Amino acid sequence: MKDAPRRTVLVGSLLLLCTLSSAQSIRISRDVVPTSLVPDGFTLTWQTDRPGSTEAYYGPTPGLGLHAAHEARGTIHELQLTGLAPASFHYVQPFSVAGGDTAFAPVGIYSTASRSAGDIKVYFTKGVDTSVSSGEDAIGLFSAIDDTIKAYIDRAEQTLDIAMYNTNSTLMVQAVNAAKARGVQVRWIAEGGNSNYALGSLNSGIPVLYREDSEGSGMHNKFMVIDADDADRAVVMGGSCNWTTQSFFDDYNNIVFIHDQAVAQCYRTEFQEMWGGSGPQPDPVQSRFGADKANNTPHTFNVGGTTVEVYFSPSDGTTLKIRNAINAASANLYFALLIFTENSLGTAVRNANNRPGMTVRGDIEDIEATGSEFNFLVNNGVEIYAHGNEDGMLHHKYAILDEGASNAQVVTGSHNWTASAENVNDENIMIIHGGTVANQFFQEWNARHNAVAGIGERALANGLIAWPVPAHDELFLLPTGTGPALITVRDATGREVYRMETNGLATIRTGDWQAGMYVVGSVQEGTHSQRTVVVW
Repeated sequence: MKDAPRRTVLVGSLLLLCTLSSAQSIRISRDVVPTSLVPDGFTLTWQTDRPGSTEAYYGPTPGLGLHAAHEARGTIHELQLTGLAPASFHYVQPFSVAGGDTAFAPVGIYSTASRSAGDIKVYFTKGVDTSVSSGEDAIGLFSAIDDTIKAYIDRAEQTLDIAMYNTNSTLMVQAVNAAKARGVQVRWIAEGGNSNYALGSLNSGIPVLYREDSEGSGMHNKFMVIDADDADRAVVMGGSCNWTTQSFFDDYNNIVFIHDQAVAQCYRTEFQEMWGGSGPQPDPVQSRFGADKANNTPHTFNVGGTTVEVYFSPSDGTTLKIRNAINAASANLYFALLIFTENSLGTAVRNANNRPGMTVRGDIEDIEATGSEFNFLVNNGVEIYAHGNEDGMLHHKYAILDEGASNAQVVTGSHNWTASAENVNDENIMIIHGGTVANQFFQEWNARHNAVAGIGERALANGLIAWPVPAHDELFLLPTGTGPALITVRDATGREVYRMETNGLATIRTGDWQAGMYVVGSVQEGTHSQRTVVVW
């Protein structure tokens, strides 16, 4: 019993120490954000839960070595780093000190702005709708798409790095061979699971590295980097377009050229991670693909006054970046996708559609892929259309957010909205902020969307016409044969929900139907016709 008071005092002391420690602790409550990117520096901002110092360790390597501090103390921190070289990458670890505690942010990689022209050129493989142009018309290149890419290749003077999922265009290979002949260092990465048959004509002196593990789509990038060491000539090509005749002339695709050295060096860093080093020949031992890659590039760039974000998969959490962009949208969301199976993005689109004042519309090519978000979105009232019955494949992977507003932005690249793109494949996206590029993509989107959603006949080869697709209040059906036809409609479970006979045009009221997919069948003179329609 004599020891009891002593134990009570000791416990009280420990509680007091814990309370003091808690009171003196500090933590970073908001992620570090780079702002004010200029050629000789940039500013980093972060927030802490209590007032503290504003400091950072930084340097050109992960070893850091340099220290910077700002005199002001508070919970909102801004630290400007100056005296840096243009288009240079820097490792920075911001931190704040309060009392006896220090809160460290993770080491990040940040880039100064380049002295490049900063032009952003966007092209589409097919037609656009300039009636919705806000001043700078979008450009559909049609048969000139390969010639345009060739013209950029022809400008290369020093280096040419190509990461291309599939290539069967002999014109592209001829242009690359010509670059090699005039002394350009050429390096090429491709997906080993594809034929890439045009590469059989590639100059034997050009090294090609194939990703050979056969996981997912593998090396699914579609980018090219030209003269990354030259501020005046550095160019990156990104977007959704493979170097194939189908991608160029049949499918709907976009390509984006960014004239900026910092962005070019970012893409070259990703290329060299897959290549296995900076040398002219690949190093298979050091080469990293897929989940073996690291998050080792800056992500925010100042391209001639336009903010451009760049992310690579699987290392950079690309799906989260797309989701964050969708979650931040406040006016509208328009998207055009080859495939959409990523659940968290489906939820984000549904939630966006439920926000007051939001307009959400989209088009998807492959609505029957395993795990497709199409039915989920239709059933939740999202105005979404199937593109599969249209000529040409909708090969895009883009979203337009807040078009027409000051915070407009576009997400585009090789990254399909799938789990494989997030976790397995080598992919890239650009998030381009600014109304001009967003409106150019909107011009393309409007042309595609009007074609698939406009009220007009949608003929199928099997002899049944249905419109509009999707339907809302009414669905019109027209068998194309002669004589009476038996029309049946079944829902997604196979249950028959409608039956009628008609000698011509049939009008079905669908206003009280549950949103979703339905199969319409027609039997006319012994000929069976069928098509899938959507009601929303």
